[in-house]
Amino acid sequence: MRLVLLVCVLALAAVVSSEVIPPDVASIDACTSILLGTKATDDGSVLNSHTSDCAQCDFRSSLVPAKDHPKGSVRKVYPFRLSYPRYVGYDRGDAYFPENTDTTIYPWKETEALGTIPQVEHTYSYVDAVYGIMNEKQLAMGESTCSGKFFAYPPSAGGKALFDVAELSRVAMERCATSRCAVELMGELAEKYGYYQCDWTADNATLVLQAGEALTVSDPKEAWMFHIQPDDTGASAIWVAQRVPDNHIAVVANDFTIQEIDLDNKKEFLGSKNLYDIAKRYGWWKPEDGKLNFQRVYSTRRARPEYVSRRMWRVYDWVAPSLKLRSDLDTYDYPFSVPVERPISSKELIRILRDHYEGTEYDLTKGLAAGPYGTPNRFDLGTGAGTTMAQATAGGFERAISLFRTTHSYVQVSRDWMPDVVGGVFYFGHYAPSDSVFTPFYGSATQWPESYKVGSLYKFDRDAAWWAYCLVGNWADKFYRFIHPDIEAKQQELEDKIFASQRAVEAKAVAMLKKDKHDEEEVADMLSSFANGVADEVTDTWWKFFEVLVTKFHDGYIMADLKAETLNPVKLFYPPEWLAAVGFWPDNKIPPADVAAPTQHNVLLPNGSIAEAAGFSSFFRYFLTLSVGVFAGLAIARFRSKRGGYEELP
Repeated sequence: MRLVLLVCVLALAAVVSSEVIPPDVASIDACTSILLGTKATDDGSVLNSHTSDCAQCDFRSSLVPAKDHPKGSVRKVYPFRLSYPRYVGYDRGDAYFPENTDTTIYPWKETEALGTIPQVEHTYSYVDAVYGIMNEKQLAMGESTCSGKFFAYPPSAGGKALFDVAELSRVAMERCATSRCAVELMGELAEKYGYYQCDWTADNATLVLQAGEALTVSDPKEAWMFHIQPDDTGASAIWVAQRVPDNHIAVVANDFTIQEIDLDNKKEFLGSKNLYDIAKRYGWWKPEDGKLNFQRVYSTRRARPEYVSRRMWRVYDWVAPSLKLRSDLDTYDYPFSVPVERPISSKELIRILRDHYEGTEYDLTKGLAAGPYGTPNRFDLGTGAGTTMAQATAGGFERAISLFRTTHSYVQVSRDWMPDVVGGVFYFGHYAPSDSVFTPFYGSATQWPESYKVGSLYKFDRDAAWWAYCLVGNWADKFYRFIHPDIEAKQQELEDKIFASQRAVEAKAVAMLKKDKHDEEEVADMLSSFANGVADEVTDTWWKFFEVLVTKFHDGYIMADLKAETLNPVKLFYPPEWLAAVGFWPDNKIPPADVAAPTQHNVLLPNGSIAEAAGFSSFFRYFLTLSVGVFAGLAIARFRSKRGGYEELP
């Protein structure tokens, strides 16, 4: 049976090596991650980021405490799961405890392990969500699913691969203080115990699309791009990592980006030795060809590369416009990283995560597809509205960095001039980046907000912070061009206040550490109390903000002044370009803007009732007035004749 499985995997590998991924699976693609070295940032920190773009993901996050383990104990390895609950048990913090899992929805049991590996005697604390976010040593990670050539199965599905990328990230968070350690450990574990992709139940084309993974891995000194996929046996892995130059920015957007590699250069590259042998075995590369290009050899070409390449172009053009990179290149034609032309701050990286190509020719807030009110959201391909998949996959929309189906996103900051307890901070936002407020948390956290640990997509829950941001985002989509300026103003107001207060709190924390009577645990508690307080206050503000937006914008009106003596609603109506496109005017042409529009008139009829007549001409109004006058005159004459005739006028 194993031989048959191996033959099948090998046969598939030979087939997919020459195939283009069909467009009908493009909508399952997900996350964007951006990574900057120490000389590319405004303060010398290393910046990392991630958007978890997932329609069905468990949106909860959890604090996993540091632990000591008996010598000779084992660590359980759990299966990958996106949906609620991603895990049920006692190994990842109280958010996932069985007693905190909502079994009124479904009778979930504790998650069964796929297998075990030897445990270390001490593990670091870290914050966990879909992937590990940051640990107490300032180690941080982002993620992006990529295409590949091979796929594998976990033991629960009859396969031999023990690890997925999320579980690899968690083990690295538990055991590593540096990005290099994390890369080497994840690669070693995947090679030894096997690696499987995030989905093992789909059709072959979808499996290939999700066969690879990229992690952006950072610490206070270095930034690394890590790529991985199963090997051709289904029991090991192919992986490579490249260090991002200190003055560069790198972005991964659902396709491998590492190109020519040199594993002899250990300062810049790390990887599995089998990647050369496998490439030679399938005829994808020969030593005489020169350096192996990992991207071209181990990813599968897409039918629509712009799904990936446009986001890469947008980030690189943002930070290095003088390069004048073309926006229509294939994924393979963009560099692995580029030098920034000016230092980038964490606040600016948040702005990049919120981008919909505004101000470019691909601006998603413009054009007929944005609807009458300029929404940048383009929903996933589907048949719910009557369009067949054949029809849907014959076309396509642009894919922005900020996406409506984002579970959460974050920007991570690692600073080597600060103690770890203060230096590692990440700004976390629920739902789409464009509709969220990013609040700070520390990798050294000792507490986690209750509203971040609860809730699911199964039911609306006012105790869950995520739903506040989902509500605002969905309402904003209704009248986007009118509502979103209010959202942006509120974001700036809150985030400016947050950043200012954070600087003061961090200065206090550093001062405390310089005094012998204060230890790191006390400082970590103080920072956690600050962060949790900010998160709770902002979440409460966002709930109330939603109520304001619903009051101000509804039913096609703007209630412009909610403190006036009398409300005076502004009628939104629709822009002329959209009206012409939907046939509002008979000839589908926009009339001149300076021509007076026909008005509606009320006409008093002889019986005392009111009739509405739209668009009367001056002649018709005159004729109607004259007719009413004649009718009234005849009536008077008839009345007088009954009294004995007309009276003589003097």
